[in-house]
Amino acid sequence: MKANAIASERINPFYVRLKHLKMEKWYVNAMQESRSKRCPFSKENNYNKLEIDKIGFYKKQLWFHFCGVVNEGWVPHKFVRKNYRLLKLHFKVDHQYDNAIVAAQNLLSYSGYDLSIDNVIKFIEDKHSYVPNDFFRLFINNKGSFKILNNKSYRRIRGQLLRNRPVVMWLDNNEHCVILIGFNRKVFFYKDAHDGLNKTITVSQLTHRWKKSGYLAFSY
Repeated sequence: MKANAIASERINPFYVRLKHLKMEKWYVNAMQESRSKRCPFSKENNYNKLEIDKIGFYKKQLWFHFCGVVNEGWVPHKFVRKNYRLLKLHFKVDHQYDNAIVAAQNLLSYSGYDLSIDNVIKFIEDKHSYVPNDFFRLFINNKGSFKILNNKSYRRIRGQLLRNRPVVMWLDNNEHCVILIGFNRKVFFYKDAHDGLNKTITVSQLTHRWKKSGYLAFSY
């Protein structure tokens, strides 16, 4: 990387989509390449997801590095939709434990701290049910950050997801815990602690189920 490129780092992969606006959208193989090296996106790219595995800063601009089977390169942030994000989170299911604990373990693992369930439980009091504050010590001692999102707006929750930080949320009278991993204009994407599958839910459905649990949620 040249000296005038501010930063470049590998991150947890996530998916984005290009803006639908009729504008010339292009990418380069390296952030520092000149205008003559710009490559146009195909029309198909306007409808397909791009997997992002690195971010960079160059000339006061944020860049995303996308990777794929056919091609890869750096795309400026200005071409990426703000109303779509999907994080690539691998979920380990364990039915021996409360799904809030399992969700918290998976969130911590995603943040870079892969603890066993037994080590996770060492930081949590033994209870029949859990609330976000029960995981404060777990995340502060291991990750160094913890963010309560109880009763927060969806704007705040989307903001966390845009920062590549999933959100653990309680639903259905605290009987169900999920990890929000993305959103688009109509739905949220989440991982279900019961089966680890990717699922979608409309904003109105999520609000109805979240309300039943007193709007409990947290991230880091």
